[in-house]
Amino acid sequence: MTEIIKVLLIDDDKDFSTSLIGDGRRNGLNIIHETNWETGFIRLKNDPGIQFLILDGKCLLDEDQEKPKNNFLSKVLPELRVYETQFNRPVPFCVNTGFIERYSEDQEGNCEVFGKAQDNSPMFDFIKEEVAKTDLYGYKLKYGSAFNAFSEDLILPVHLSNLYKLLEALEGKRKIEKQLFEVIRELVEEIFKSLQLKHNHFKDFNVFFHPDGRPNLNNCDRYLSGLNVTNRYNGKDFIPDFETPAHISRTITFVTTTSSILSHNYKYEFTNFIFLSAANGLLEMLSWLPEYVKTNYNNKI
Repeated sequence: MTEIIKVLLIDDDKDFSTSLIGDGRRNGLNIIHETNWETGFIRLKNDPGIQFLILDGKCLLDEDQEKPKNNFLSKVLPELRVYETQFNRPVPFCVNTGFIERYSEDQEGNCEVFGKAQDNSPMFDFIKEEVAKTDLYGYKLKYGSAFNAFSEDLILPVHLSNLYKLLEALEGKRKIEKQLFEVIRELVEEIFKSLQLKHNHFKDFNVFFHPDGRPNLNNCDRYLSGLNVTNRYNGKDFIPDFETPAHISRTITFVTTTSSILSHNYKYEFTNFIFLSAANGLLEMLSWLPEYVKTNYNNKI
């Protein structure tokens, strides 16, 4: 399956943007659109799955402006660079403009500039080449099924940053340390919360979640693993009406328990192997989740 590249387009021309989105779809690009830098930058920061940025040369800085600004790029590019440095997230980008000669000269040596034209192939080829150089593209090719829970909107894209931390550690690009067990636990909690919010999976909120909305990890783990859960106050049993494969059931319990124990104060020494086991177990959970939802909720995501 060919990897679909997610691109953010910031351009105030809605008609042109609609056309470019359709052309991009036919060329393996999922282009999402914002009309100004303010909302576009918020979207970029909240969606770590965005792999490339297309900027108009002359555009709106915020929603309140009525006319595009000639100094748009000089305003937004420094802000983008600060963000890249602060969060260690390089964002490849290009400029797509109707004033090709002007901006080609202004941005010479700084970025690639493409003219708005009927044939967008050169720009699309450039996007694919640049994205292929990034770590994220490699991660999606190697760990593709673990991303499906995010791409199918089972888990909010904002939590992708936690998945990247784990993949960096698995690939030897990040030091394995105790804090990563907190990352695993947070992603496990997001799986439980997503099932409840989207599908009312856990039949009694008070039994499976704390008052502040945090999952009761022990009860959620047991139930999703296919085991009965008893309300200790009234003795009511909650019996799963779905089937969890045995290897997934054991994996859920191992990942949930291990990440919970090791994300808190723990006096015993442990090796990196326990992290590798828990991280890979979580990837298995994420890979299994979409098919599980389709099977148990009328074949719909």
